[in-house]
Amino acid sequence: MMRDSLGEGHQDPWGTTDDNSSSTPPLDTPASSYPKQQRESRLEPVAKPPQLGPPSLHATCLGVLAAHLEDLLHPTCAPHVLPLVPAEAKASLLAMARLQRLLSDATLLLLADQGQDILDLHSCGELLSDGGIRAAIQRMPDLRLVDLRSCCVGGDTLSVLGMACPRLEVLRLGSAVTDSASAARGLKSVLPVLELRQQAPAADSWDALLTVDDRALAVAVAGGGRLLQLRCLHWPNIPHRLAQYCRTTCPKVAVNPSPEQVADLQLPRTCDPLLQFDAALLTEVAGSQRWERREAEPQVEPVVHIAEKFRLAFQSQQQRLQAKAARLWQQQRRRDLRCVCSPTEAAIAAWEAACEL
Repeated sequence: MMRDSLGEGHQDPWGTTDDNSSSTPPLDTPASSYPKQQRESRLEPVAKPPQLGPPSLHATCLGVLAAHLEDLLHPTCAPHVLPLVPAEAKASLLAMARLQRLLSDATLLLLADQGQDILDLHSCGELLSDGGIRAAIQRMPDLRLVDLRSCCVGGDTLSVLGMACPRLEVLRLGSAVTDSASAARGLKSVLPVLELRQQAPAADSWDALLTVDDRALAVAVAGGGRLLQLRCLHWPNIPHRLAQYCRTTCPKVAVNPSPEQVADLQLPRTCDPLLQFDAALLTEVAGSQRWERREAEPQVEPVVHIAEKFRLAFQSQQQRLQAKAARLWQQQRRRDLRCVCSPTEAAIAAWEAACEL
């Protein structure tokens, strides 16, 4: 009666509403019916809107460290200061070091931390080596988003990435100095392709298999070093055969999706090729806008020396020759095993030959 007396234009002072007008969905509502903003993960690197007013104390401290980052990364200072910096602060300093072009193999190892899940090294190809990137990846097992555009990476680095970072979801590759043949072999060895392995756990019944650890079962079936959570692969100059292999054997991995395809296929927002992974980390540093404006200026693609091209071609040829020699040796060994027989079989063969005469 009291609610009827208030009328339609007044709000109920008791805060009671009808069940149908409640904005909170029931507990049994499927996740697909929630709004898209609620279904997106909080870990996605979405840049925060510009903050009004003065920056926070955390952003100010990171801004001071970023302003003196070159001195902070000096060999005489870094071993004493950086071990005391938290992992999330190191991630922001790593993004600032990329903007200020202070990255090197030693700097990357100093800023790599176990708690970081983003590694964005685009436009740093001429500053880093394949071995330095490989060593840093081994220190970051929780990586989910990796951007290695313009970086020279080979098959060994991609194999280490599959072994050390099983939670990787998005991988970006592509550089003029990347050996496509070696990178293709390494990438093929870490793609989430299911293969039957002998070490798969055995059980007496189907119910007993339910007690097996899911991760151990996946490793036993698919083999160690597979990126079972990989969702997207960006490689503009991917070899045609490897692209066909990915589409046929790894249908859940999207290869070079455009922003329109990401929206149509309902892929995670991190699969958007225009998204910058460390954008959210840069917003946590006060004064990072001036460095972002410098990065927006067009940069010249590093020129590969003719000697480096010959070295990469020779290394790729040597790897192909070694693989071919191993196949020929296995074929010859199988032929030799067919020719070898026991003394009894040799006596029977001689008796059959004598009978024929």
